[in-house]
Amino acid sequence: MTVAELRDYIRSIGVDKVKYVPLVHYLIARYKADLHKLVNASQGDNQAEVEKAQRLLEAAQEALQIAQKRAKEAATAEAELKAALAELRKEEEEYNRRTEELKRKSNEGGVVAQNKAKAELSQHMEKDPLPLNRAKLNTEAATKKAEKARVAAEAALEDASKKFAEAEAYLKEVSSRSGSAKGALWWIDRELQESKKYMPQRKGGVGNKPIV
Repeated sequence: MTVAELRDYIRSIGVDKVKYVPLVHYLIARYKADLHKLVNASQGDNQAEVEKAQRLLEAAQEALQIAQKRAKEAATAEAELKAALAELRKEEEEYNRRTEELKRKSNEGGVVAQNKAKAELSQHMEKDPLPLNRAKLNTEAATKKAEKARVAAEAALEDASKKFAEAEAYLKEVSSRSGSAKGALWWIDRELQESKKYMPQRKGGVGNKPIV
């Protein structure tokens, strides 16, 4: 730029009556900096920002711990449901086997034996035997428990994801400002990235470590 052009540019960003061009004005023009951000930039005393970043990190880590706990509870509930379903299949197979046996006996042997088998079959078909009924109730309860645990785990994971995103966005914003205490912020970001290794990639994670 010529001096005149530079002065016109500086006036365009709100500085009037420029007779001489200070270095800072040249740098604003050269790097297209934001005058207001420059004037209000921290001069190194950003302890409050560091403390806030630390609080956001701790909130994200705490949310991750809760998500890990909920994920373990969901895994346990799924295991219980799997066991309940296996027991239910076992009792159903036993019930069906007994049904077929009584049907066969109802058509074999003498009249007395057949009538006895028919009576047993009728009683057998009237209601579920206790083991089968118990297995059905256990499976129903385990299904509800597993579904509730899955929902809780997903909600906790979503909350952790949001808190990690909030902490990361704030760190990025603060680190981009001039005069920031880079060392403290770098260390907080390092802890944040390490914790994100335990988050699934679909929720903003960066590694392959399982959440449980």
